[in-house]
Amino acid sequence: MKPEKVNLRDIAVRHQQWGDGRYDRRRKHVSEALTGTVPSGDPFDVEVTTVAPHCFNCPQHTHTKNAEFFIILSGRGIAYRDDRQFDIEAGDCFMQYPGTSHHIYNSSETDELTFIVVSEDHPDDSESIQAP
Repeated sequence: MKPEKVNLRDIAVRHQQWGDGRYDRRRKHVSEALTGTVPSGDPFDVEVTTVAPHCFNCPQHTHTKNAEFFIILSGRGIAYRDDRQFDIEAGDCFMQYPGTSHHIYNSSETDELTFIVVSEDHPDDSESIQAP
């Protein structure tokens, strides 16, 4: 039976580091915790991501079908979209649309950058990674 609710404190953290330390994130997969399956089978996927200081959350990448909605909870950084970039901070919300190349950088020397990402969960979405 699926739980009716979960609390963020009870969701396991998945830590990923790669790319000579340039990518460092910790993620809590909320949708998976609620459904107990991967993929969740829901129309969207929700996670809470924390990025270490002076790191990216992941390589720049593009989705063919999935849009992603971001809510910045704490910290400061830079969001990249195609050949543009914009500063982000706690309280900011923005979208990364299908077909846009994107990722996020934590520009702080000392503070983590934490955000919620809500993504569409198209089963036929494909992701392409751009050269780091």
